[in-house]
Amino acid sequence: MGRRRCAQAGFTLIEVMVAILIMAIISVISWRGLDSITQASERIDDGAQASAALLNAIRQFERDVAWRADGEMAVSTQATNAGNTSLRNVPLLPASLHIERLARVPWRVEIVRGVAGSPGQWQRVQWWQEGETLFRSAAAGSDLFPLPFPREQDRVAVLEGVGRIDVRAWRPGQGWENLPAQHGRLQAGGLELQLAMRTFQGDATYRRVMLLE
Repeated sequence: MGRRRCAQAGFTLIEVMVAILIMAIISVISWRGLDSITQASERIDDGAQASAALLNAIRQFERDVAWRADGEMAVSTQATNAGNTSLRNVPLLPASLHIERLARVPWRVEIVRGVAGSPGQWQRVQWWQEGETLFRSAAAGSDLFPLPFPREQDRVAVLEGVGRIDVRAWRPGQGWENLPAQHGRLQAGGLELQLAMRTFQGDATYRRVMLLE
């Protein structure tokens, strides 16, 4: 009777191998599930970081435009334009905004704006796209014109994965117009920024419109 109980208490080799096989299958399934969750979490984190960087870049550009020094620039250029009385020679953009297209970069925006926390001082801020990167460069503030230009070491990469950027102005009575644009009778009433971003889900275009009051 004792020998029979000992024989019945153990497992056969086949039973052990089946148990090992089942545990191996469960381990593989669990690992794949964990790997899928990890990859999904990484994609979500990357998407959240990219969205935050995009939002910060748009907000900074919008802040630079909102802080532009139109009145000060008008005074500094008054002597230059004193003899110009033609109604058809009004710049589309205010004096504090300048947009140009260059051979090295698709476009560059220069904004003369007030220095935060330093009343009576202004600075030149430049935005441009180089490759798939959006750069911003801000010069030191000054209360004397002409203002200093940003230095090479002042530039900061604010956004990566940029496919294309367009900046347009709203010409009253005519609609959106690509920049730089010809002079006319009235100045622009708004500025439009379009960013085509490259994401893991494909290309996406974002648009922000700013009033030029």
